[in-house]
Amino acid sequence: MNIEDSLESLGLTQIEALAYAYLVANPSSTGYRVSRGIGKPTANVYRALESLGRKGAVARRTAMISDI
Repeated sequence: MNIEDSLESLGLTQIEALAYAYLVANPSSTGYRVSRGIGKPTANVYRALESLGRKGAVARRTAMISDI
């Protein structure tokens, strides 16, 4: 069983599991970067990330002026 299968067994959808696993390996990724990394449509990935946020699994990071 791979990590995505384990996450799905905990109740995540397939795309949520893929996105979460990608973010664990690439923590500063944008939604667009996640979608390219997992090979799924951007709109679907953003929906999955919103769902993961509601579940408390991920948090949105906004750019700070010092980051620019």
